[in-house]
Amino acid sequence: MTSNNISTVTQECVDRTPIVSFLRKRVTFEQLEGWESLWRGFVNREGYARPLPKGLKVFFELASAWAHEISNSQQFDGAVAFGGLNKYETCIVSGIRALQEEHGMRPNFNHVKFKSIRKTYHDFS
Repeated sequence: MTSNNISTVTQECVDRTPIVSFLRKRVTFEQLEGWESLWRGFVNREGYARPLPKGLKVFFELASAWAHEISNSQQFDGAVAFGGLNKYETCIVSGIRALQEEHGMRPNFNHVKFKSIRKTYHDFS
């Protein structure tokens, strides 16, 4: 199935992989809240803030490690790539969105923010 929006991709990854249970073991509600604030503050009208705040560096390093970890598990083969992310990065983004919804938060983390964080991380590291 080819997906064309982040909500559909999120649902596909959640349905096809154990990403939510994987992240539940690794992410606290407090981390989600803190990252949410950082993600919101990262984007402004003039573009993306640079350099990357320390909290977002830590988030990106964790997300990258998780993507690497799940790439070694056949349980995540059902993930789908989307919007310039590989299927494991997409799965992480989808799992975070699902956790946001689970905690009553608006799921506003997406592939565009992840790609911007990734680019800024690499540009300023």
